[in-house]
Amino acid sequence: DNDPQALLATRDNAVLNQVSNRIQTQQPDNSSAVPVPLLMANILAGPLRELAPRFAEYVQPEGHIVLSGIIEDQADMLLQVYAEWFDMQVYQQKDEWICLSGRKRP
Repeated sequence: DNDPQALLATRDNAVLNQVSNRIQTQQPDNSSAVPVPLLMANILAGPLRELAPRFAEYVQPEGHIVLSGIIEDQADMLLQVYAEWFDMQVYQQKDEWICLSGRKRP
C-alpha cells in the first residue's frame, strides 16, 4: 500500500492473526529489489497503473499478484496493463469492488 496508516493496520492485524513472521509490508518506494513469491496491493486504480512496471519487477517468475481496491469500471483497464507481465483474472467481486489476481509469466 502507499498509505502508512494502512501498512500499520496490516502489521497490527498480522500480529493479531499470528502471521507477522510470514509477511512484509512496505511502501512501494521503500521495497527491496529481491523478487517475492506474492505481492498484494490494496490501492486505487491510478497508483496501481503507475506502479505496474515496478510491481512486475518485484514478483518472481511464476509468482502471484493480488490487486484490490478497484472499482468495477476500472478493472478492464488494469487487466490490460498487468497483462504485459501476468496472466490476470478477476478473483472476486463484491458489489462494485473488484479483486484481481495473476501469475507472472516466466
